[in-house]
Amino acid sequence: MKLVFYTLYRWFHGWNSPELSAMYLLGIVAWMLVINILQLIRIALGYQIFNLGKHFLLTFILFAIITLIIYFIYVRKRKFIEIDNYYSNKETFINTMGNIITVLYLLLTIVLFFGIPLVMNLSRQVA
Repeated sequence: MKLVFYTLYRWFHGWNSPELSAMYLLGIVAWMLVINILQLIRIALGYQIFNLGKHFLLTFILFAIITLIIYFIYVRKRKFIEIDNYYSNKETFINTMGNIITVLYLLLTIVLFFGIPLVMNLSRQVA
């Protein structure tokens, strides 16, 4: 996850606060991943833990908690500078792998986020 944060930080490097942009994007994607896990649990168990559409406040609180955890791990006390120094001294192979891993992580999470509900709706229509 540290490599993903560093790659996002590098992508946003020209912005005013790239660490915050990377933190929020990583928070959104991690939130989507948690939602995906909850949806997969829903499919496996056959019942819903909570309805995300009806409990917007709970969903927002979940996003806030995830983003706060990312803040404390990567941003607070300028830890992103240590991460930047660590990875900037690495080979270009590590940076290339970081780009590939980050793109795959983002794409897979987004596809699952929209794909799981789509498959669930299609399976309901067939049955």
